[in-house]
Amino acid sequence: MAKAYEVIEDNGGGLHLFVFGEDGIVEYAASGIEYNPEPGCLYRDIKAIKDGADPVSEGWDTGSLDGSEISPQEYYEEFDVESGRNGGWAVVADNDGIYYGKMGYAASRALESNELEAVVDRINDSETWNIADLERLCELAGMEKEWYESDGESFESVAYAAAKKLGVEI
Repeated sequence: MAKAYEVIEDNGGGLHLFVFGEDGIVEYAASGIEYNPEPGCLYRDIKAIKDGADPVSEGWDTGSLDGSEISPQEYYEEFDVESGRNGGWAVVADNDGIYYGKMGYAASRALESNELEAVVDRINDSETWNIADLERLCELAGMEKEWYESDGESFESVAYAAAKKLGVEI
């Protein structure tokens, strides 16, 4: 089962990843993610967590928190509700999604992904078909005509054909 997580961007562009244990206590925290020169680094970390990765047992880097005396839970508690309400920080991603409208440059860069990968992830993470994502998948495959000519009976076969053409699985 995937662990719960939150990504917080503070008003200085700082990025903080928190991963929670089953008891709701933060067991892993990383800070300074905005300094990673690789675009999409945080997107890949989140995908790994969703796929069952455990940052603690796998010894993930904690960034600027390395050597810190503060526990991950204590660090998380520094982001209190009042400072969040006053614009000090915002949750820009969690298990429910990525909130592009809340993020600044640092988060958008660290959470950028390959568009195809993001579309396929959304399709596979959803319990029902998201027509907009299926349409975009078909566009990426150059199958717009087939998509627009499909109906309630044939749209799935067109989407599966687009996925096959792109070499992805939905």
